[in-house]
Amino acid sequence: MMINVNEIVGINGIYISQLYRNWYAVEVIAKRKNTFFRIRYPYCTIGAAQNALEQIKQKSNNVPKPDYRPVIHLMDQGKVK
Repeated sequence: MMINVNEIVGINGIYISQLYRNWYAVEVIAKRKNTFFRIRYPYCTIGAAQNALEQIKQKSNNVPKPDYRPVIHLMDQGKVK
């Protein structure tokens, strides 16, 4: 899944997993067709996550590919389902 920076409406920052070692994710809010999603793009290192976060903030299309599968949550009126 490619990161489409044009669909991102908000950035929550970097999520650090308490359950898994070496699992850092960039957490964003994206909107596609009237539906909001919370998406976490996971990386193995904090440096890779920070690099991806900076690329997303700059609206660059050179965002590094996530190391693991993205975690996608459907949102309804600002609350995660």
